[in-house]
Amino acid sequence: MCYARRGLAHASLKNHAAAISDFQHASSMPAHEDVSMVEVYICMARCRFHLGSRSSALLAVRAALELQRDNLQAKALRKCLLMLEGHIDDYHGARKRNHWRTARAAYESCLDIYEAQDCPSPVEIRCWGIELRVAESDWEGALRAIDLLLQRETKSTEAMIIRALVLFWTGKLPQALEQIITVLKTDPDNETAKTIRSRIKTVARLKEEGDTLYKDGEWKDAIARWDTALEVVYENENEGRGGLLRSILLSSRAAAKLQLKEFEKSLKDVEDALKLNSTLWSAFLTRARIHAAFELYDLACEDFRAVLQHAAASNVKDLDEFRAELEKTETIAARERKKEKDYYTILGISRGCTLSEIRKAYLVQSRKHHPDKGGIAEKFKLIGEAYSVLSDENFRRDYDAKRSGRTAQRQKPYSDDSYSYSDDDDY
Repeated sequence: MCYARRGLAHASLKNHAAAISDFQHASSMPAHEDVSMVEVYICMARCRFHLGSRSSALLAVRAALELQRDNLQAKALRKCLLMLEGHIDDYHGARKRNHWRTARAAYESCLDIYEAQDCPSPVEIRCWGIELRVAESDWEGALRAIDLLLQRETKSTEAMIIRALVLFWTGKLPQALEQIITVLKTDPDNETAKTIRSRIKTVARLKEEGDTLYKDGEWKDAIARWDTALEVVYENENEGRGGLLRSILLSSRAAAKLQLKEFEKSLKDVEDALKLNSTLWSAFLTRARIHAAFELYDLACEDFRAVLQHAAASNVKDLDEFRAELEKTETIAARERKKEKDYYTILGISRGCTLSEIRKAYLVQSRKHHPDKGGIAEKFKLIGEAYSVLSDENFRRDYDAKRSGRTAQRQKPYSDDSYSYSDDDDY
């Protein structure tokens, strides 16, 4: 049984592949009294486990238990392997259902088992940690984790593929393309890598075309390019809902819609972009200009300040221009604060309108600017405030009197459908 003894020596030195080779030779030879075949099978199982072959490890454990049914080491190792398979199944099931907390719990349970067995976790399972960070939109953590993994597993195709995807989702398209080309150089027939390469190249082309069209003032055509790019980026939870790349495309599309004065549609894209990247300065810039267009100057100032903060962190060159926009908006905001709110203008009606016209205008404006339909909450609030004043005859009389600079006249009551002024009212 020199093979068995040498195999045990290899195993103690963590030369697992060499140990398995010797154990296989030993198992095919007659038993020898000085080395237990139960011990050989258990050690073979551990070596297979260390090399990432869980199913063959379980076969070796079962062989040991056939020889000695009550062997505690074999039973403990079998329990460990079966628990691991259960956690792996739990991870895949939770991932399929987008139950990311459950998936993370299963992943961490797998790591605990490998650690307890003093065994490095396989690349496949370490990649799960990166998948979870992607699903949680932890982009910095995902990039750090994949770079660390590739330092240890320099030739892992699986690790290189997930790195290409993380670079893609974070908007680093040239680096993503370079990484996936590296994969295809070593594995030219890898269909997954081919699909990813096509996806990266398509999005990069459409994004660049959209950027060029926007600069040329062809906003509708730019939007069309970005629409198509967004269809390729996807919005799946397991891809971080498109990540930073999707936020960039949404922000660009929002800027084009702003140029077309499609304010509500532009605002929706901005809000979606900021959900994906809360520090995207270009999205804050577009929202600031939308707020200014709606005469919500205080909100516009807040967004311009956010632009300056996040653009400075991104080393953007146009800070002086943005600073000038902020100063201009602050001046307007200060002036507007001194003015009485014009509720008629807010509802888009004339001062001589009837009560029914006020109600109709309120319904139209509240539907148009409802936050659930992409409207601005502050604008919606102003519409409600305007309606509450103008729909009440006493509040309306006082409001009109205040605007005209005198005490309200209360001699003539309002009818339900009309609103009258005395002959000496001056508006």
